[in-house]
Amino acid sequence: MNEIVKEARKIAKIINKIIRINMNILSWVENDIVRDKLKEQIKEEQIIGHRLRDEVPKAYSDPKERDLWWKTFYEELRFLDEKDSL
Repeated sequence: MNEIVKEARKIAKIINKIIRINMNILSWVENDIVRDKLKEQIKEEQIIGHRLRDEVPKAYSDPKERDLWWKTFYEELRFLDEKDSL
């Protein structure tokens, strides 16, 4: 298996651990605004983790797909980062 695919899966596992921590924190938060923001962040992390775990191996079966996948993924991460900075 490609080294990048292995690394993507490792990152996905780390993201899943972060999601579990955030869900645990969510159970303690009483402020509705903070809860909503945390729920939104958890959803975004779940999407990223899913894509790393499931889509990277598929993308690596075809070089054209791989390049397109990474370009799209980086654009989405940049969008999420810009959204967080607002």
